[in-house]
Amino acid sequence: PSPCCSGCSGSPRRLLYALFCLSSWGDRMWTFAVGVYLVQISPGSLSLTAVYGLSCSLGVFSLGSAIGNLIDRSPRLLAARTSLVMQNGLVSVCAVIVCLILSGLVTAQAAAAFEAAKVLVVATALLAQLASVASKICVSKDWIVAICGSDKELLATATAHLRRIDLSCQVLAPLLFGMVTTFVSPLASAITVACWNLVSMCVEWTLLGHIYASVPRLAEKNQPAEAAQQDADVLVEDANDDAAPAAAPAADSRLRTRIVGQIRDQVAGWQLYFRQPVFCAGLALSSLYLTVLGFDNVTTGYVYSQAVPAAVLSGCLAVSAVFGLLGTLLFPALRSRFGLLSSGQTGFVLQALSLLPCVLSVFAPGSPFDLTAAPPVQQINVTQPQFTELMLFTFDVGGAAGGNGTDGSGGDRPSSYASVALLLAGIVVSRTGLWLADLSITQLFLETVPERERGRVYGVQESLNQLLDLAKFGLVAALPLVTQFGLLVCLSYAAICCGGCLHLLQIFRSRSRSRTDSADSRSLTKRLLTACCPSSAASLPVNPPLQSPMYLDTIPTDGAV
Repeated sequence: PSPCCSGCSGSPRRLLYALFCLSSWGDRMWTFAVGVYLVQISPGSLSLTAVYGLSCSLGVFSLGSAIGNLIDRSPRLLAARTSLVMQNGLVSVCAVIVCLILSGLVTAQAAAAFEAAKVLVVATALLAQLASVASKICVSKDWIVAICGSDKELLATATAHLRRIDLSCQVLAPLLFGMVTTFVSPLASAITVACWNLVSMCVEWTLLGHIYASVPRLAEKNQPAEAAQQDADVLVEDANDDAAPAAAPAADSRLRTRIVGQIRDQVAGWQLYFRQPVFCAGLALSSLYLTVLGFDNVTTGYVYSQAVPAAVLSGCLAVSAVFGLLGTLLFPALRSRFGLLSSGQTGFVLQALSLLPCVLSVFAPGSPFDLTAAPPVQQINVTQPQFTELMLFTFDVGGAAGGNGTDGSGGDRPSSYASVALLLAGIVVSRTGLWLADLSITQLFLETVPERERGRVYGVQESLNQLLDLAKFGLVAALPLVTQFGLLVCLSYAAICCGGCLHLLQIFRSRSRSRTDSADSRSLTKRLLTACCPSSAASLPVNPPLQSPMYLDTIPTDGAV
């Protein structure tokens, strides 16, 4: 039974929503702010932004499994509070360093100090991103399951609420940051970020304690068997070291042994992930990261080069969030009516249909697509950028034909806006299918991954996501020109279609498993009678199919096998 019924779990869930709102607001504001700060402290160059993005992708990819493994081995409250302090503390430190640069205390004239400050900004921001991954795994992947217990309907509703909170913060937090930066100063916005994270850390620390005390099941955490065995091996090794210090291995041998152990843990984490019965759905989710069909730096830079005003881009971002919220509203109803896998496949189909205008935009009037065009000679001269330009000009897709326009955009006016209009329309509408697919796969993992393996599995999932996100940037580096952006659009659409095919494979695998269990539970005579004479078979006792609980809500319930 569930550790707390829906009546008494309302308060812990509301506290968790408040906790997630504070955390998500800080994450969204900082994710937006760090891109702006990196351009501000290195004007005229995007190298610092590129280094930060590359280091984050590589860091999460290489350490995602280790972070999840550490969370699995640690008590819930300790893991959540440690990641909270590390994340908010590092963000505050990074914001303080930015304040020193923006206030003029650290200037470019002192070359050594200025370069050291930039390195510290990137390093602390990277560590904060890793801590953010750990915090998300703790709260939105583990605590929410323990609070909802075995009530899958409640879990689906809670997951949708968390996604709505995140989407709302995605729009409002950067808006507040932009207003402070525009109407006060960039220094004031950096001080705001630092103060927000310090205050938020204290409030979230308290909320974590209240939630942990009100849900007894959070204290009952099953440690992985291999982790307990490794801890026992460490104790034995320490005892042997104390008993026979003369026979202790050398320091380099110990270091080598620990490195080999870490590599084995990484390999074991990936093997564990691919042993999950729903890993195909996880691969489908990762494929959604191999795309430029979203409001990231790459697509924003391309649209900006097509002389689209900043106000239009901001409006499209807000409308896309509304379509994303629509997906979160549809998810609980579709899940209860058709099941998780069918809801996820519906999301992929909706996304593929919605993104068709993006493919058509490659060949529409006004499209700069031309594989025979020579790379243009471009000079970047950013002296005193306004905030709206600074927001958008965070990634150079190489070939903004003509420099800065006079209408608040970043390029010359195209012959027609039909191409960019189709691109933006497709991206905006596709948010419904995107979040519907994302929520369905996330819910599927929440229901099927065992508690003792949750951290490592989600850590590997984050690594896969970052790997394909890194592959996206690799494609952008290989095809950097605006005239080549059409190829990136087509490759992105192909990746999303591949994700839909992987999710369809997951449906076939789950139904095949159900058929196998059903066949094992029935005799050949009963199956023949069912096929030839259903009325005769109805009078015979029929054993129920041995369906796995993880697929009970994904298999048709009309009696057909």
